[in-house]
Formats: sequence, structure tokens, C-alpha cells
Amino acid sequence: MECSTSNDSPITCSLGSYSLEGQRVCLKCPPGYACKYRHQSPASCPPGQTTFGKEGMTECSPCPAGFACESPQILPKKCPIGTYSLEGSTLCSLCPPGSACPHTSSIPVPCIVGSYSTSGQQNCTMCRPGYACSNTTKAEDVQCLPGSYSVGGQSHCTVCPAGYYCPDTKLDIKIACLPGHYAYTGFATCRACPAGWQCPQKDGSQNTQCPKGTFSTGLQKACTLCPAGKACPTTNTNNTIPCQPGSYSVGQQAECTVCPPGYECPSITESIVKPCSMGFYSSGGAVTCTQCQPGYACPSRFEALQIACLPGTFANAGFTVSLKRR
Repeated sequence: MECSTSNDSPITCSLGSYSLEGQRVCLKCPPGYACKYRHQSPASCPPGQTTFGKEGMTECSPCPAGFACESPQILPKKCPIGTYSLEGSTLCSLCPPGSACPHTSSIPVPCIVGSYSTSGQQNCTMCRPGYACSNTTKAEDVQCLPGSYSVGGQSHCTVCPAGYYCPDTKLDIKIACLPGHYAYTGFATCRACPAGWQCPQKDGSQNTQCPKGTFSTGLQKACTLCPAGKACPTTNTNNTIPCQPGSYSVGQQAECTVCPPGYECPSITESIVKPCSMGFYSSGGAVTCTQCQPGYACPSRFEALQIACLPGTFANAGFTVSLKRR
């Protein structure tokens, strides 16, 4: 109540004001206080509440989100960018690493995979092309190695698949290897199939050395078979050597096969091995067997053993033994 003079009747204090016993005038409730009851002293607003700097308030209000109410007696302070507060806060909180705070009145938003933020960030930073960012809380971008790539916003670099090469670490470009070339996983360029090897698959899974009797000069999906009638002593060159008469090759041979003793081999491209007839011989490497000369006996067809006839004996051409004259 307010009493202006000793003879006047008391006047009821207006809302937001108060008077204690014995006071002659009503007092306005100061900022930061609430005067719910006119006959009681002002009640200080609890932490996190405010009267927005106004006097004469009957109730305290929660500090609004996006503001900090450090003291009930002063105006709420707006949170700066990179911080946030929820309703009833006494201070603004710094946005934590790994999160973004696009609005000062909302809780932090976690960074998506392939992006990151340090503390106090309004937005997450997307990982740049050609780099990987595995940690959302640190600005640690790792450059992609040749044979891998990232188009941006990736936590890990993408490894180039086998059979392809990836020339640019910043772009999703996968180019298939040409025939006679191959690439394992994570190759920036395709490799040429080397001489002496065959590379039937572009992923290099079936690369094998050429076996004897075949060859490759490089860039080949399959080894070349050595032709019949020739020998191929090396697997990494196309050096073919013709078989000499008395030897042969049916193909896929590193060496020509020499006709064995006691046989004749009329063809250099086929395995035609004929035994020498009686009275003929071959010591090996013969196109045809040699007939035993007259006056000699040739008991073996496996060597050039010609025995001269003794006096009183004779032998015609092709004889294996000498005969007595009658």
C-alpha cells in the first residue's frame, strides 16, 4: 500500500511495484527482479532467467535460445556465430569440433562423413577433390595416391579397380586397359605385357611366362607357337631357326629333334622316323639311310661300320655280311 499523508487512505500498489510495511510510496520492481506480491521484497531472477532489462516485472522469463543471460539484471547478449545456446542458458557454448552450428539457437549438427570442422564453425568443410578426410573433428586431409581418386566429400580415396587405370586423383575416370596391357588394383597407368609373357586378362590375374617352344615379343595376350620345321630357342624374341635336313620339328619346340642313329627322317616338319633297311645304315641326323658299298659288309644299321670283304669272299651293295665265292 501507498500512504501519501497520514490522513489519506492507503492506495494499492500497481502491478510490478511493491511497498513494505511503513513505506509511504510504492517502488517499481527493479530490472532482474520479479515482484509477484505487492507487499513483499523483489525476488531476484534465478540464473538463466531475465526481465530483458525492464523494471516493473511480476515474473522472470527464461533466457531465449541464441542468447546468454550472464546476469538477470542486464540485457541478454546475442550469441556470436560459431556458438549456440538453448533456452535458459547463462552463457553461449562454443560449437564443438566435428559439428556445425548454422543457427545460434539450435544444438550442433554433426558433420557428415567426408567433411570436418574445428571448434567454433558455423558450417562443416567438405573434403576437397583429390583428398580424403577420415576425421570429422580435424582439418587433416590426406592426398590420394596415384591409382586412387576422390571427387570431394570422401573419407577415403577410391582405389582404381583391376583392369583399369585412373589417371586423375580428382576425377572418377576409369579407363580400361588396351589388349596386351594390364593393371592390378590401384594403378595410375596400365603396364605393357613384357616380352616372354602372355597377358590374357586386363586385370593381370593370368599373366604367365611363355613355355618353351613359344615366344612373345611383348604386348601379347597369348604366346606365339613356334612353327613346324623351326626351332625357337628363346621365349622373349621371335628368333626362329630352320631345322637342318636330318632333323625335324612338329611345332612348339625350342630345339629341332635330330634324327636318331639307325633311322632316316625325310621331313623337317613332321615326325616321320623310318628305320634303316637291311644293308643300310645311319649314324644319326640323316634324311635317308646310306646303302652299304659293294665289297663291304655293314652288320649294323646304327653306325657307319663297313667291313671289307676278306679274300675269297664278296659282298654286293647293301649286304650285311660277306659271302664265299664258289
